[in-house]
Amino acid sequence: MRAGIIVYAEDCRVSGHVEIDDEARLTDVLNEVAEITIIHPTVVAHTDGRLVILDELTLSRDEMIAVEAPGTRGPEERRIQTVRHRLEVHLGGYVVLGQLHTMPGGMPLVAIGRRLPMIPMTNATLAYNGAEGPEARDIDTLIINRQLADWVRTADQADLAVFPDIPAVAPVV
Repeated sequence: MRAGIIVYAEDCRVSGHVEIDDEARLTDVLNEVAEITIIHPTVVAHTDGRLVILDELTLSRDEMIAVEAPGTRGPEERRIQTVRHRLEVHLGGYVVLGQLHTMPGGMPLVAIGRRLPMIPMTNATLAYNGAEGPEARDIDTLIINRQLADWVRTADQADLAVFPDIPAVAPVV
């Protein structure tokens, strides 16, 4: 199956398609292989917005800061009941605010450290400096590369730092 993909690298965004098995989840594929080949990629430079269109491009996992797979969620039968935790993650020139899913009773910062490198976050906002200034994208599912994270904190910690006199309240789900 050919699936759409957007890869956020250090200095650019790469969009195109990848070939994956019909039953595969993109997160699992990214954790199983050291590199992926993107078919007919369009590369957009963050610094000046320059576009480059190629026939194909191979990227190593170490170059993929975050990955967006528009419109794909994997097979429904593979989904399990989880608890969502709001996290903020800084990855190079990107900041991500999103929900990490853990098993009931799981602690988010422990869970993220025990997982394979590519970790899905849902209801995410990805922010970075683009060619025309700050850009923010709301993304249903964003797969982040935990190995490239500069820091991670729970939303409660972020709220306490910014609003010290206001109690943090969990979001309504």
